[in-house]
Amino acid sequence: MLGKTDPQGNFFDSYIEECFLPKEHELLKIRKKVDFSFIEKEVKGLYAKEKGRTSYPPEAMFKILFLKFHYNLSDVEVVKQLKFNVLFRYFVGLKAKDVIPDYTSLTVFRKRLGEKRVERIFDKFFKQCRDKGLLKEKLKAIDTAHTIADVAIPNTIDLLREGKERILRTIEKETGKLEKSLKKYLLKKKTMRGG
Repeated sequence: MLGKTDPQGNFFDSYIEECFLPKEHELLKIRKKVDFSFIEKEVKGLYAKEKGRTSYPPEAMFKILFLKFHYNLSDVEVVKQLKFNVLFRYFVGLKAKDVIPDYTSLTVFRKRLGEKRVERIFDKFFKQCRDKGLLKEKLKAIDTAHTIADVAIPNTIDLLREGKERILRTIEKETGKLEKSLKKYLLKKKTMRGG
């Protein structure tokens, strides 16, 4: 079932906002000015209406994904930040006692949405940010075709081949030095014998 974000604040969370969060931080501006309700509409059909365990709220999951991409963090790192970073927790809408999703939940969430829907949600989000004057000059969207390149992740065979070539070059280099010193030694010995 589709989980929903609880908009009801409490004293402790309002105290944290008042006393611990930087007043002019971009995340606070985004949280206040962006209407995230479109996310629930986008994902409604992906969840069972009545049966099953309640999901982690998709709005919160999207905000976590945004933090991940905006701050260039891995799934594991962004979840670690949610444990200790008050600003991240507040941005996502996590109350002090709320459970933080496991990092694998982010992978499941992205797979459930699919690439096209993730792009559509991010596009709608960025459009709101642009229209409201948020994320100035920090946001650079690049439209490109998906390209698979061997340089991105070397495979095992390429790594072994490179290692073998380095070893052979080192052996050749050392053998050359050995041959030179061996020739000098033999020449020296020959000269000493008088031959």
